[in-house]
Amino acid sequence: MQILNSQFDPESFYARLEGSRRRLLMLDYDGTLAPFTPDRDRALPYPEIEGTLEQLFGSQSTRVVLISGRSTANLSELLPTKMHPEIWGCHGQERLTREGEYSCAALPEDTGNKLTELLLWIEETGLVEVSEFKPSGAAFHWRGLPSDRADEIKKAVLNKWGDASSMPGLELLSFDGGIEIRVAGTNKAIPVKQLLDSVEADTVSCYLGDDLTDEDAFRAIHGRGLSVLVRDSLRETAADLWLKPPDELAEFLTRWIR
Repeated sequence: MQILNSQFDPESFYARLEGSRRRLLMLDYDGTLAPFTPDRDRALPYPEIEGTLEQLFGSQSTRVVLISGRSTANLSELLPTKMHPEIWGCHGQERLTREGEYSCAALPEDTGNKLTELLLWIEETGLVEVSEFKPSGAAFHWRGLPSDRADEIKKAVLNKWGDASSMPGLELLSFDGGIEIRVAGTNKAIPVKQLLDSVEADTVSCYLGDDLTDEDAFRAIHGRGLSVLVRDSLRETAADLWLKPPDELAEFLTRWIR
């Protein structure tokens, strides 16, 4: 564990956590709770934290929310059947409650039409195996692929979709291991702010993430809770704390439960 924000006092934080009756724990999934893998359909949680996650997801004193770039349906399939947390998918465009109630942000007609065009293009160009089509866009993954194949995929996407003027309501962003076309203005700061605004002022809140897409969430929670970077190596970040998975992550989550 390494403290990145000199204003953060871990013992004071844990004391507040122990004394609080209201807690909000927001978690990214890929790279945070589960190690990256070329086979995205087998990105399962670290074995060291699976039992802890089960306890957290069943907690009555902590509201646990997964905030992911994956769709809610895709992420639900990766979790053990006994785990039913609240999930905000597609960077907050979708929401699935613990009770199973689903909702998705409506898209303007021209944006929806462009997504249909995008899906057809993916099928026509033979990129289905490396793409992840979602209600709010599509992601193209090249983790584990040869560098020339990765460059080929990236070039194809940029050549077709790199001009923002050709994508009404959409934008193109890079992430660790790929590139994504998604609804413009969508980022993890939006669900984080909504969640923070929905809880009592004395709620102890925290967000854990690993990727550049999590930096928006780190900035959104600044001054209202703890932000934690979870990854093997440190990089420039707005987070308050850095944890290495899986051991330091497991220790943090276990102490949260206590």
